[in-house]
Amino acid sequence: MLEILIGQLKEVGVVDIVVVVHHLREKIEEYFGDGKEFGVKISYVLQPEMKGNAHALLCAEKFVENKF
Repeated sequence: MLEILIGQLKEVGVVDIVVVVHHLREKIEEYFGDGKEFGVKISYVLQPEMKGNAHALLCAEKFVENKF
């Protein structure tokens, strides 16, 4: 599912992607790496506790500040 989403983001021109990880973090980071193989740049942010989507966005806040 994540690979499909990354592909769709690339198709519309989004190539700088932040993925918030927790469960299976190591496997996700190992599979996607830095994103180069998929034609994008992927950064990872750890969500230390699974507290929902809003909390995940707060964890990634420093990556998306001033991007809009």
